[in-house]
Amino acid sequence: MSPDEKPSIGLLGGTFDPPHLGHLILAQAACESLNLERIVFIPAFIQPHKQDKPVTPANLRLEMLRLAVAGNPRFTISEIEIARGGLSYTIDTIRGMEREYPESDLYLIIGADNVADIDTWKDPDEIFAHCRVAAANRKGYQPTGRFADRIRIFDIPEIDISSSEIRNRIRTGRSIRYLVPAPVEEFIETRGLYGK
Repeated sequence: MSPDEKPSIGLLGGTFDPPHLGHLILAQAACESLNLERIVFIPAFIQPHKQDKPVTPANLRLEMLRLAVAGNPRFTISEIEIARGGLSYTIDTIRGMEREYPESDLYLIIGADNVADIDTWKDPDEIFAHCRVAAANRKGYQPTGRFADRIRIFDIPEIDISSSEIRNRIRTGRSIRYLVPAPVEEFIETRGLYGK
């Protein structure tokens, strides 16, 4: 990095209920594809689009995320949305992260399936005014929507894991081994999370 080049920081938000290997693969791919110095995982307090869904308490999701990212020096966690409480709007978080990383270029990392939804987020034009947006490509998916041409697309290894699938597997007595990091699996079992 040249002396006048700013470090780039990736912001990866979500409920992380629970965090799984898909989240980690996405973060690692973003680091490599976008040449990011680090990825900041930002667990939401309450996601505006998921207000009607039950969510595991924030302190437990945060502890699982700590276990998931441990050992990777490029991965860190921000509690900004949990500390703020209430609805976790992306633009509010970006402004807060600008204050925390004033000498860095910020990248908002999203999935390609979120591209068409950005128009429904709070102050979407402001999001693009304050940071760059990068979306992980999914096979056969073509980004659409008003902002599609302003988003940098990067490839990730094809892997189909979701937190809802993991919760369902636990409820129905099936294994989640190899879907989440082993310490996260152990934490879920010890705390009895996502049971019937």
